[in-house]
Amino acid sequence: MPDTLPSTEAWVDIVPPGHPGAIGESAILVSLVLAVAFLFFLGIYLFNQPRQQARRKLRRLLRELPALHNTTRPACFQVTHCLRQTFSQDRLHAIRFADRNQADWQQYVDRLTRYCFGAEPASVPELERIIREALVWSDAKRVTD
Repeated sequence: MPDTLPSTEAWVDIVPPGHPGAIGESAILVSLVLAVAFLFFLGIYLFNQPRQQARRKLRRLLRELPALHNTTRPACFQVTHCLRQTFSQDRLHAIRFADRNQADWQQYVDRLTRYCFGAEPASVPELERIIREALVWSDAKRVTD
């Protein structure tokens, strides 16, 4: 092994480390950007949940209700679609709630089915009541199997 040290010219390119405060400021900035990005994507995720989408459709239908003079039957079908989407079920009768709510739910579904498929369509005030009840039912917790 040679006893000579390398020349000092090779060490000229070394840059001293930056001020410690500059490193801390950039870490705070990166943390802040990551937190904002996380909250943004969390908001998008929560906004696009099926239950939230169905509730937005029901509220929009409630706002558009005065324009539905004699065309309430398609609106009833939209309510059933929103409820099926809310509970991720194909059949409304298959949805189960606690015992005290189950009888009320079955009556509601029977009334909704009668307005969808019966000879007499729902009146506008009755349809408004059905949509408001659908908003309440969409918040209810169902019994899981």
